[in-house]
Amino acid sequence: MANTFTISTSLLTNSGSTDPGPYILPPNYVAPASTPISALTILIPSVAGSSLTGCTVQPSIQNTDFTLSWVKPANKLPPVAQVSVAPTNLYTPANLGLLWQSFIAFKQQLEQLTAGCLAPGAIPVISNRIATNLPLSYNWILPFAYGFSSDSRYVDLYPGMTLVVDYGSYQYLGPATVAAGKRNAYAGVGTSRFRLRRRSDGTVGFNAFMDVARSFGVTFASPNQVAGLCDLEAAGATANYVRLIYPSSMSNTTDTSSLPSATQNPVLLFASSIVNLEKATGNYVTNGDPGSEGTVVFFSGRAAIYPEINITLNGVATPIPIGTTLADVAATQLNLSIIDNWGSAAGAAVSMARWSQNMTNQNNPPFNVLTSVPLTIQGSISSSTGLSQWDMPLLAGDSVQWTTSLT
Repeated sequence: MANTFTISTSLLTNSGSTDPGPYILPPNYVAPASTPISALTILIPSVAGSSLTGCTVQPSIQNTDFTLSWVKPANKLPPVAQVSVAPTNLYTPANLGLLWQSFIAFKQQLEQLTAGCLAPGAIPVISNRIATNLPLSYNWILPFAYGFSSDSRYVDLYPGMTLVVDYGSYQYLGPATVAAGKRNAYAGVGTSRFRLRRRSDGTVGFNAFMDVARSFGVTFASPNQVAGLCDLEAAGATANYVRLIYPSSMSNTTDTSSLPSATQNPVLLFASSIVNLEKATGNYVTNGDPGSEGTVVFFSGRAAIYPEINITLNGVATPIPIGTTLADVAATQLNLSIIDNWGSAAGAAVSMARWSQNMTNQNNPPFNVLTSVPLTIQGSISSSTGLSQWDMPLLAGDSVQWTTSLT
């Protein structure tokens, strides 16, 4: 058991064999040594509401893996959420997709608990603590942390993220029968950035000033077509959740239609609850219509949209797109081998830390404290996966550091 985040290339599975991963293991995690493997317990402080009577979550048809109960710490701190994760899917690499589906259903169950069970804003905290305290292979880090689905082409947008919109507007230089008309096409015209935030009423906003100054409405066509911040603020004015969804195909740069279409553009899907968000997503991905559970908006033209998170790079806050790996940020200045020394090793080139809230009664870090925890490597990098420590996706708040010397 280590009090750091650890990259491991050997994790025991339910079959009795080890999987090379690589895996990111949380601080104070006890890796299974033999089968059958026990359930994983995660303790989450600071999420209890005013009354915990009837405030448990049990497995269901949709959620076969996660349970929620409450424990009273011996040191007289407030009650702590205890999340138990069944080993069946967690330690079967081929079943991690099923574990993720259970995780989605578990969040919906949390949302349906009686008022007063959870502290305000507790669900995203619980979700984050679970995501960062599961032993996950690299390809499942982003789904659990940000709701990312490569198959259905969507990702959830959270307060603190920056939504980047690279606009593409259609330039018309003349009819196609003349030489200039051959250049009619979508062309890049600039980039906008919108900082997501949680308004005091729980809804999602995209600009703090516009939220406090907003006293206008916009009449939209169907589906909502937005051009910038004013439209975006009005379109999602009553939504608690927002998800970015890409289409399966997009028009090429020279195609036009009489009416702009959401089906050929990335869209933002707004919903009032986690339950509605999942239903609306299923509806939209299947038939192009979110139904009554959600609202879809898209940007005029042919925009590329992606979320950015902030990390600290050599002490400087640095925005990066979701999906950026440690290799990506190191490559901005360094050219490293996958076997270069790491972290606390002698002559280390690069070190990294990730935020964690200690869920055990270990002294390092102190219980209940949110702190930045170093990341180390356990074992050699396996050539069978083609992945190394450098391929790990980064999360918001990660700190990456390398040192230079003039001597």
